Amino acid sequence: MSKTKTIFYGFGAVILLLLLFSCGKDDQTQTTKKDYRKVREYQQPVEAKQFFFVGLWRGKECLYRYDLKDSSYSLFWKGDRERVIELSYSDDFRYAFFVTVRKMGIKRGVAFINGIKLYRLDPVSSTVELVSDIGNGIQLLVQWNEINFELQLTRFDMKIASQINKVNQIYSPFGKLLKEEVEKYDFIKEGYPVFTIRKMRLVSPSAKFGLAVKNDSLLFKIAGFDEDVYIDSAKQTEIKKVKWIDNENYVIFSTKTVIETEKEKITVPLIYVYDVVHRELLSKHTGEGRMNFIIAGDLLIFDTGVGKKSVIKIVNFKKNTEATEVKIYGGCSLSSIII
Repeated sequence: MSKTKTIFYGFGAVILLLLLFSCGKDDQTQTTKKDYRKVREYQQPVEAKQFFFVGLWRGKECLYRYDLKDSSYSLFWKGDRERVIELSYSDDFRYAFFVTVRKMGIKRGVAFINGIKLYRLDPVSSTVELVSDIGNGIQLLVQWNEINFELQLTRFDMKIASQINKVNQIYSPFGKLLKEEVEKYDFIKEGYPVFTIRKMRLVSPSAKFGLAVKNDSLLFKIAGFDEDVYIDSAKQTEIKKVKWIDNENYVIFSTKTVIETEKEKITVPLIYVYDVVHRELLSKHTGEGRMNFIIAGDLLIFDTGVGKKSVIKIVNFKKNTEATEVKIYGGCSLSSIII
């Protein structure tokens, strides 16, 4: 399944949800590496010359374009009365959608999102097209599901006061509406409907490798072997997003670890870069917020921080170079800077 970027707004807050095997003895490891070279080819991410991100312009969330060739950025797209609340790339970096709203907040104790629009962004040709003028809602979630883009929305029924409608839409990567379903709920009896959030796939496309958290340890798994390769300690850790790249020579993934103190619980996000061939952890990046990331060639691009303090960092993950930092007044993110 594909990576997702999500938005879930309601109950007084915006919640962004974004959302085997082992290593044995030396002779077994050598055999595995040799066999691994026969892994089937699958579509690789496009070799990007640019990427797009969300940043403030005159106090409003808009889209910026970053040129990887000369390390410069500029304002790319802005709506007259619209705020970009979520930008989401497909796993292969070939397609992207973004969501805008006119206004969102809470009125008389009830959450609202007004003027929702869905746009398609072509990262290669740098073109934008309006896909759907969705209207108003209460809660919203968007995510990639396999190769298609999924939108889930709840809104009050205009005829029955106690009824909430849950709208489920599936779009092709080119913006065509493939499927739409409407489910009806009596929110007085049943409460607010629950969104379906895709499950993260921890096994590689070839099914030869995988990741797992077991006994407070983060593990790399190899098909056909009983022992796992230790990566890092992982007490109260959840794997959030996984990308197998370069014909599975590398896996880059993010985690969130909950650390409990006497006074509070702290969530610590991390991004790991792991060399599959040599069974070696190349780097580990920590920060704040969701730490969304994308891969462009040999570049790992990720955001860290929340709101006005959010920035984007760019590193060559194979060479583990010092990070280039992108800063914009008011904050910037690969996905959203609402919170």
